[in-house]
Amino acid sequence: SIVGEIAPSSDFYDYDDKYINGTSSLYIPAHLAPEVADELRHIAERAYRLLGCTGLARVDFFVRGGNEILLNELNTLPGFTSISMYPKLWEACGVSIPELLEQLRQRGLKLAVVSNKPDETTRTLAARFFPGVTALGQRDGIPSKPAPEMVWSAMEQLGADARHALY
Repeated sequence: SIVGEIAPSSDFYDYDDKYINGTSSLYIPAHLAPEVADELRHIAERAYRLLGCTGLARVDFFVRGGNEILLNELNTLPGFTSISMYPKLWEACGVSIPELLEQLRQRGLKLAVVSNKPDETTRTLAARFFPGVTALGQRDGIPSKPAPEMVWSAMEQLGADARHALY
């Protein structure tokens, strides 16, 4: 997505500033030089891939002096509230929240189905959502064994009824 910026209303962006006072400001796009924004996206993508992330993530940075980049965290389950940055960034790119949720749901279905051990429940899910799939494992860049909490999170979000299918 494009790069966004949070400007806290006090020295620190804390819980009160975000949820209670509501006085921080969001800037989309961020007030950064284009080359700095490009570098942030490049670093975010590299960190995402190096850590083996799949699905959604919001990558947070600090930028000091307009060009010193410090990677802060990868949030693999960013919020979807009315003030959340993740959906706002995608909306600014022309992807509506319903479209974004559908894309994430489809990705989650692939992750949930492909990531589980191939027992009968997994085969049933695969047949339902991916007709013609006969072998499970690595597909579309999805690791065949992501962290169990990633798989369970995806299945919970989907309302999947397959807790016993997790490895």
